[in-house]
Amino acid sequence: MKRGETLPETLTETHICGLVHDFISNKLKLNILILLRQLWHTPCFVFINANNKFDNKGWAMSLHSPGKAFRAALTKENPLQIVGTINANHALLAQRAGYQAIYLSGGGVAAGSLGLPDLGISTLDDVLTDIRRITDVCSLPLLVDADIGFGSSAFNVARTVKSMIKAGAAGLHIEDQVGAKRCGHRPNKAIVSKEEMVDRIRAAVDAKTDPDFVIMARTDALAVEGLDAAIERAQAYVEAGAEMLFPEAITELAMYRQFADAVQVPILANITEFWCHAAVYHRRITQRPCRNGAVPTFSVPRHEPRR
Repeated sequence: MKRGETLPETLTETHICGLVHDFISNKLKLNILILLRQLWHTPCFVFINANNKFDNKGWAMSLHSPGKAFRAALTKENPLQIVGTINANHALLAQRAGYQAIYLSGGGVAAGSLGLPDLGISTLDDVLTDIRRITDVCSLPLLVDADIGFGSSAFNVARTVKSMIKAGAAGLHIEDQVGAKRCGHRPNKAIVSKEEMVDRIRAAVDAKTDPDFVIMARTDALAVEGLDAAIERAQAYVEAGAEMLFPEAITELAMYRQFADAVQVPILANITEFWCHAAVYHRRITQRPCRNGAVPTFSVPRHEPRR
């Protein structure tokens, strides 16, 4: 696919593979880390590092720690493709296909393990069960969706971090929604104050028993307070100790660049084929120099080894 070419209304496997090829072959010239759409119709994620350096100076590169393995993958493969896995079998498929890291979403736990919608119904024990099942059979580092930390206090957040480390996770992301949270793609979300979210992040960082365990902050502020407020929150979250950022409900590709420029840490971009991100599929890849940002989104059509 050429720069400036408009995407078709319906993306076929051929179009998707073309996007991936252009991206992987560095035709887009961006330092972007990609989290693939989860297997079996669950959300797609993309890490955008936007030329920000993820410094690994001083790290012992022994990979006994899942967090170290995740960081090593992050610096080794560019773009880093991480397939979402909602159960142990999916994790094994991802490992067999050659991926270097995997992801477990809250929506995946709710739908895949409980048959429920992503409305904050899953408990910490539900998630820990799936983490253990995955890490028992798969050696790939696992990033986990921790919702709001499974409780309203710093003690809950700390317990979540320690429990996920014990279960074998490589890192987690925690968000700034209220206790009765909603899926990030749904309307009428409510968020806590910036100060309360900063406390959550600090509690998570302080609770780490593995210094390489990754703490990522997710903000849903864009849909509630607007872009400027979301970026302001993001900067505060990074200052509080978050090493990576997940701005939810992005609707314009250029917004990823704005977040990346503002926080100077890796950005997780949630690009799905439905609702608020559907428009991404119908935008031009880019009409300006590639440094402005172009994000390919794609699915896993079959469980095939990577080529």
